[in-house]
Amino acid sequence: MYCPNCGIEIGDGFKFCGKCGFQLEGVQNNSDHSSPGVSYVMNRKSEGISLILAIILPGLAHIYLEKLTTGLLFIFASILVMTLSITLMLEGMLGVGLLCQLVCFGIWIYSIVDSNSLTKKYNARLLQE
Repeated sequence: MYCPNCGIEIGDGFKFCGKCGFQLEGVQNNSDHSSPGVSYVMNRKSEGISLILAIILPGLAHIYLEKLTTGLLFIFASILVMTLSITLMLEGMLGVGLLCQLVCFGIWIYSIVDSNSLTKKYNARLLQE
């Protein structure tokens, strides 16, 4: 049997749930041991907020869209390339440093386009459910 309040599995014959204290007397016994239905609400994600976050720093919008790994990779890559660019330019390698700046700009633009696409897909998936 599962507690209808918190969903934890409890044995038959108990009057109260050991986790949340919910009164179980009069609750129908679920003897097939199937897990209880868990419901949650996924909110729509704002395309405007996603765009602003992607402009501020590549990867922030991905984190907002619950793509933590992708977001952290974008952040790490952009910071790494920017640091490399600045270091190379300070060492006198202006051409290579500018090339790294161009790569960093490409990462930034790709992050903006990708996060916009992901926001639209996320919201479309919500409408299907």
